Formats: sequence, structure tokens, C-alpha cells
Amino acid sequence: MGLSDTPTAGYGPRDFAADVRAAIRAAGYSDFVLFGHSMGVPISLELALTDASGIAALVLGDTPAQYIDFERSGTFDGAIARQPSFANWDEAFEGAAIRTDDPVADRARFDRVRHRYLLERDGRITTSWSRQAIERTVEESVDAATDYWDRLGSLTIPALLLDATEAWTPMTDADVERYRRAARNLTVVSLPTGHDLGMSFPVRTDALFEALRRFLIPPI
Repeated sequence: MGLSDTPTAGYGPRDFAADVRAAIRAAGYSDFVLFGHSMGVPISLELALTDASGIAALVLGDTPAQYIDFERSGTFDGAIARQPSFANWDEAFEGAAIRTDDPVADRARFDRVRHRYLLERDGRITTSWSRQAIERTVEESVDAATDYWDRLGSLTIPALLLDATEAWTPMTDADVERYRRAARNLTVVSLPTGHDLGMSFPVRTDALFEALRRFLIPPI
């Protein structure tokens, strides 16, 4: 989440897929499930359609089968322009706007997952992402935009498509139907969540975990 190096190039889907493959090899995995969410969907498709060795199944999280031109779509405009900064963790918790009827549990939940998004640096709490890396990703996406729809027919491994149905989502009903028509061995599950699939604040992952369990551990 922004703590790795930011080289001057290498921010296209092929580069990211190569990074994933390198991490898999370094970890020694020979049989695994590849789960791509949001921007990770086209990256996972790039890897699975180029070299599916070791991939037992593929999970695609709520995103069409394409790596888009981020500059034209304005996807990261907010992240580039807005760099939140807080004086301490209490102020960061207030800024996270986690509110249920149990404030003690809300704070415990925030403390459990805050490292995914925030870090303490130079006496301030700031976002952990790298603005430089985001800007380079946006710049390279102009030429790296890739459409995977026509290649889905060659995908032979079992695949699960997670379709979020609440709030903002980049995937339309037409996209879901296009997946159904193009991909073999595809299971589609609708989740009552936003695009985050329940993984952000507050954490609501029950539906996600149940969908994964049913897909990966079918009844005998």
C-alpha cells in the first residue's frame, strides 16, 4: 500500500501481472486461488490468460474485464488531489466516519484495520499510498488500456464473479451478462455490499466469505 519502490516505468497490466507471478514463485505456491478485486481484476485476467499454471480457481471482484484509461475516466483524480492528514489516531478515527450503535466496537474495528490505509509519518497520520505511483499508473494506463472480453472464452479454470449491488459499482448488469456469455465455468454471486465487497470500514465480510466458501468448498 505505497511502501514499495516507485520505479519510473512498469505500471501496465502486464507489469503488474509479472509482479504477481514473481510473488507467487517467491512464496513457493504451486496450487492457489487467484483473487483480484477492482483494478486487480484485469491484472488477474492478464496473468490467468497468459500463464494459468498453478491457478486452481479465479475470483473476480466487481469489475469489468478491461484495464481502462485511468486518465480519461478520472478514476484516481480524488486520490491524487486529496491527501488526508491527521494530528493523531483519535482524529484519524473521527475522519474515518465509522459509526454504528457501538462506539467501542467501532474503535476496535478501526484499530484492527487502520494499517491498511494509514501510517504515522513525521508526526502526522497520513495515507499510506504513494501519490507518485498513482500518477505513474494513470500516465501509463493511457497506452496500456486493454480489453479482455474477447479472450474470456479461452479461460478454462473455474471462476467466480462477485457482483456488488449496493451504492457505487463499476460493473453494470450488462457487464455481468457479458461475463456469463463469454466465460466458461463461471459462477456469478451478487453481494449486498458496495464495490469494496464489505472489506472497508466498517468491516462487513460475512456475505463475501460465504460466497467464497460455497465456491471453493462445494457440497459433496
